[in-house]
Amino acid sequence: MVKPLTLYGTPVWHPSTQSNINKFERVQNRALRFVHGRDVSENASKELLTVHQQLSLNDMTFFRKCLDGETEMDEMERIMVARTMRNADGEHRLIPPRSHTDLGLNSLSIRIAQQWNFLPSEIKLCPSSSFPNTVNCM
Repeated sequence: MVKPLTLYGTPVWHPSTQSNINKFERVQNRALRFVHGRDVSENASKELLTVHQQLSLNDMTFFRKCLDGETEMDEMERIMVARTMRNADGEHRLIPPRSHTDLGLNSLSIRIAQQWNFLPSEIKLCPSSSFPNTVNCM
């Protein structure tokens, strides 16, 4: 119940500082102790994604929905389709837009281009409805 509330909208307001990420981890650990008691089993904590993993998953899921036209935001317009290149496998790689400020470097367009390029092509091509489950398995 806590995690969806705390992570709602993170592709937009992504916490970029380590202190904010630590606060997320404290909330997650406190919720685990509330549900499982003081002694949280290793299985219970292993079932949850780390905060970094969850933030990346939220970014990639939102981007996949943008590509499928399920949102009104067209994130590829900011990345610019013309600014892609092919790697050795013939697969398109996203080139993030240029930014000269810390705020810009933490924007979704730059974060997602870096994360997306490392995904295997079979995950990139799956529909957005099965995308979160597919990424969790990797």
